[in-house]
Amino acid sequence: MAHMNDRLRRISEKAFELYESRGGVDGRHVDDWLEAERLIDEEDAHNGTVARNTPEERAAADGTTPEERDAASQVPRGSRRRSKSATL
Repeated sequence: MAHMNDRLRRISEKAFELYESRGGVDGRHVDDWLEAERLIDEEDAHNGTVARNTPEERAAADGTTPEERDAASQVPRGSRRRSKSATL
């Protein structure tokens, strides 16, 4: 989560830099944000600190497979089985 907060902070700062570089003209905030995202992602890829944005990347980060995450999301909350250690 901290990584994502840092990424959003960096994107926000970059978007503001882009806004200022265009003379502070309003109305292009979405374009500035998308360009800032692209620049930050490019910078991170170059530095080897690529953000985990896809479901596969997030799953790999928490040790689950996409199939495991899909299966877990399909089980109704009240019917999830507890592990044996949770019942001891």
